[in-house]
Amino acid sequence: MKTSFYHYINFIPMNKSLISFFTVAFVMTIACGCTAQEDDDHTPNIISEKYEPCCSDASEVNFELTEGFNVYIPNVFTPNADGINDYFYPIYDTKWIGGVNITYFVLYDSDDHSKRRVIFHRDWFNPNNIKDYAFDGYSQKEGNRKLWEGQFWYEIWISIPETGQIKLKGSACSVVCDEESAIFKGKKGCFYPAQVTDTFKGDNKKSHLEKDCFK
Repeated sequence: MKTSFYHYINFIPMNKSLISFFTVAFVMTIACGCTAQEDDDHTPNIISEKYEPCCSDASEVNFELTEGFNVYIPNVFTPNADGINDYFYPIYDTKWIGGVNITYFVLYDSDDHSKRRVIFHRDWFNPNNIKDYAFDGYSQKEGNRKLWEGQFWYEIWISIPETGQIKLKGSACSVVCDEESAIFKGKKGCFYPAQVTDTFKGDNKKSHLEKDCFK
């Protein structure tokens, strides 16, 4: 006959309080069944305060400003200089350059107008020179170049001959490739620069092409 846990414990000289403690501990261990929490796709549950707001707000990413003219503004990018999703900027068909101009491109550290500070700005944007005109993740806040981590807010002014000035605004996130960035493995609602389509719209069903960032 097999000896149960309860039979075994009775052979050990212990007081009743210790027996109760070990019995409860054993039952709790069986109920838990694991030592590390994981979700259904075996991705560890990571708590990240700086990345929690990312991809979760109602900011639009696809804008059709006039017939046939689409602007895609990703809501997340990874400035780790690996050649993939390294820059944040509005993406659109450069054939429209002659008639369409981005006259103001500014990023803030807050959506509170009374407290926000500029972390990056361009008075004009050249889509054919991304390296010099797009946001590479380094904040210009207070004169210091520091890699920005987490959420920021943008305002982009676009001048279109038929309609005049249009302001686009929303939020996005800069993801430095650290331990906390693994939260993006299964994070919903994220649109990366690499997920632009041939019609200059974002499609997060496409691969974001990240390989090394979300370890």
